[in-house]
Amino acid sequence: ALRNGQPRHTNLAGLLDLFKEKIVCPLPTPPPVKVSVRVDYTLQERLDRQWTQPLPDFDDDVDLNGLLVGPYSHLPFGAAQDPLREFRLSATWPNLNEDMIVENDVYSDLDPMTAPYWTAAVAFESGLQCLMHGCLTSLVNATRYQSTIDAILGIEENAVGSAALERLTQPQAARILQPNLSLTNPAGGGESYSLPFDSSTVNRLIDAIFNEVGGFSDLNETTNAKQIAEGGKADRARHESPGIAVKEVTSDRPPSPPLTPSDDIVNKYMELLKQCKSAPADCLTSRLAVALCHILWSSHGLPGMCQIWHEVVICLRSYWEKFDLLPGFDTDAPPDMGSCLLHQKLMMLQCCIESKQKRHRSFEATTNFSDTMDEDDFFDAIEDVDNVDLAEPQGRLKPLMDLKLLNKPSVPLYIPVTQDPSPMTEDLLEEHAEYLTSLGDSFDAGKARAKAQSDSLLADMQAFKAANPGCCMEDFVRWHSPRDWIVDQADPLTGRLSERMSSAGNAWIESWQSARPVPVSLQKRLFNESKEAEKILHWLGGLTVCELTTLLLPPLFASAVRQISREAIDVHTLIGEKLDVLCHKLLFCTRQGSLDDFRDLLGNVHWVESTTAQYRALRARLTLSPDAADAASKQPRVTEADMKHFVLALMQNTNGAVPIFGAANGPIGLAVRRLLDSDARLAGVVETAEGAKKTSSKNRVPPAARKQYVLRWVVPRPMDYSRLTPQRMYVNIDERTEFRLCGAFSEDVTLS
Repeated sequence: ALRNGQPRHTNLAGLLDLFKEKIVCPLPTPPPVKVSVRVDYTLQERLDRQWTQPLPDFDDDVDLNGLLVGPYSHLPFGAAQDPLREFRLSATWPNLNEDMIVENDVYSDLDPMTAPYWTAAVAFESGLQCLMHGCLTSLVNATRYQSTIDAILGIEENAVGSAALERLTQPQAARILQPNLSLTNPAGGGESYSLPFDSSTVNRLIDAIFNEVGGFSDLNETTNAKQIAEGGKADRARHESPGIAVKEVTSDRPPSPPLTPSDDIVNKYMELLKQCKSAPADCLTSRLAVALCHILWSSHGLPGMCQIWHEVVICLRSYWEKFDLLPGFDTDAPPDMGSCLLHQKLMMLQCCIESKQKRHRSFEATTNFSDTMDEDDFFDAIEDVDNVDLAEPQGRLKPLMDLKLLNKPSVPLYIPVTQDPSPMTEDLLEEHAEYLTSLGDSFDAGKARAKAQSDSLLADMQAFKAANPGCCMEDFVRWHSPRDWIVDQADPLTGRLSERMSSAGNAWIESWQSARPVPVSLQKRLFNESKEAEKILHWLGGLTVCELTTLLLPPLFASAVRQISREAIDVHTLIGEKLDVLCHKLLFCTRQGSLDDFRDLLGNVHWVESTTAQYRALRARLTLSPDAADAASKQPRVTEADMKHFVLALMQNTNGAVPIFGAANGPIGLAVRRLLDSDARLAGVVETAEGAKKTSSKNRVPPAARKQYVLRWVVPRPMDYSRLTPQRMYVNIDERTEFRLCGAFSEDVTLS
């Protein structure tokens, strides 16, 4: 092996002379030497070729609705740099007689366009940096920040209004922005800074997150640094019913095209991901998670994310105070325990808004009150129900089939209007369960536990008595628990209570005896929506960065995997098993996984994303648009299926070569020729390492990167009467690294 060979030994003619000189064939007319030649060509791209993807700049006119709104998230996806390290084409001339091919100092028959066999191979960069992986990693890493959102923005509670927080039914305390607060020193005294986003950008982001059409953007002003400092609430114009805006956008969609095999694969993963404890696709929670992750990974960083979150909390409060339903949420739906905690909280806030709307409508329909009355006064139940005139039935919904009151056989039994069950999120359920457990096992504790669990039952009994004056407990049981009413077989109009209901000390009997006839409009609220809404808004506004980012992890990763399942559909044959593992790991992480489990999930995301980026980079190069001459010619055009199969084969055989059928004149070969024709050495000039420039050749392929020769000869040695023995020489000429020559020579040593 030499660094460089002699010039006369760098072509076939010189190597044949060297081979024959070494063997010294004794025959006067020896047989021809068999020659096999392989020439490799590598792609060298132009220096100005860019493969990085620009990240969205929220200060420009980016289509934020296109970025955040839709059934799939739009996180940045792909490679941050070119994933392809090398594309190599090998042209092969196998097993030819030496007189059939000529290559010397002045002429060569080794034109790759005439080679009978072509093969291709690729090599990819290791440790590829990927955009989605980096975006998700930035959010996971942000969990180490323990500062509150208010501290990052320089907001502190006003000492005058801090006492108001003791009453959760009152608005939040005013907030003051410290203009000279340092991000690295929340205590103040550091370098001053301004908020990352101006008012117009904030408006556009909030519009996209809440998916409002013509909502916030109609305002001339929004909450900026000055408004935050004044502690004011954002005055934002809204639709009379925000949910209608979402429905109007999606109501006139064209009919869906027929499903393809790719659609079936995507739908399979969509159904699987519905089991995640996260949030539905294209809901407020998912859009919020994607938007905040975008902002965190952008140049605006943590301050930008905190500013937008602060604006989101202000918008949520505005929805609550204006009785506007949150866009995109179902009505009359309690918090879904199969979703993440953040989504449950937003669903709970929606329930609070709905409950407040219902109470307003109910009270307005039954009571006339003056304009000077406080809007929340009617929410409080009256203290002395004995003084209420209940001579007439109140709160009737409809008759219960044909049933009559047992004590008044001529009076129908009416279903009362009752309070809705109190919605609860998983953290509230845990608190309630802990409270019941803390009561202990004593007799008094049992009674206290029964009372805590019977508030809803007592309210139903009160409403039933108000709707059915003169009723008895048996009437209530026939409506509320029909299984506990045993009908007499002889007389279907009569019956008796079950043993469970008639036993001594039954909680139902005690509740019935203490229940007074109170219609639902006068009952004490089981669900205090004002208190719960204020608790939610105060909780959201007081989150630390660690708590916020932890809440965002489930919906963000679910959105990311939904996007991956669509982005990686072309390489599903390569990553199908890995994608299945990714989905099942996500199911575990969203339900019982820790932060370390999410960090481990990042590795699976990176593998799938990098594989998809490799496919796209290679596919993009091989599908370069043909020039006018190629388009007008009758040469075969490669089909999408053939090109996809070829690219996937290259990726599966990174340690081997993939044959190109038809060589230079086949459909794939024509695509490879166009790719090599774009080589920088064939397109004007290219800069060398020393900064100088040289003019490229006008060949249709770039200069050869490596040449390999195999010379085989079967001749008698050492004498002409010796037996035929095989002789072989292998030569590897790499233009950049080495000249390697290996020989295997044999001779007849049998004495005759």
